[in-house]
Amino acid sequence: MTATNPNIREALDQGLPNQTFDLLREINVGDVLSLMIASLTPTESAAGVVSHLKTLTNAASAVYDVVATAGTVIGRKKLLKGQYLPAQVPSGYVAWDGGALMTFSAADAVTASNFTYTLKTTPVEISLFSRNLGQRDTVG
Repeated sequence: MTATNPNIREALDQGLPNQTFDLLREINVGDVLSLMIASLTPTESAAGVVSHLKTLTNAASAVYDVVATAGTVIGRKKLLKGQYLPAQVPSGYVAWDGGALMTFSAADAVTASNFTYTLKTTPVEISLFSRNLGQRDTVG
C-alpha cells in the first residue's frame, strides 16, 4: 500500500466516507453478501409448511433466506415484510410478519422449506464485530 494509492481493502479499512459507496460498488458488495448468506447452514431445514404457513421454532430478528424444498413452486423466495394472507402473497414470494410467522403464496402450495435467520433472543456475535468502535488495545 502507498498512502496515495491504497487498494480497495485498505481504503475500506480507512473508512473514507466520500469513497465508501464507490468502494462497495467496486467489490459488488451485494454479490458478496448473497454468496455468504447462501453458504450458511439453514437455521431450519426441510421444515414443514401447513396451509401455506410456517411458525418458525424461534422468533427471528432477521430473515436472510427462504428456499422452498417441496410444493408446486420450489426454490428461493423473495421476501415481503408484513402480515399477509396466503392469497395476498404473490407466487415466488414469502411474507414474514417480523416475528416467527412465515406466509407462503397459496399458488405456490409450499409444503416444506429451508429458513436461514437470526434469533431475536440470541444476536449473532463474531469476534471482530464484538470489539467496541474505536477500541485501542495495549500490551503489557
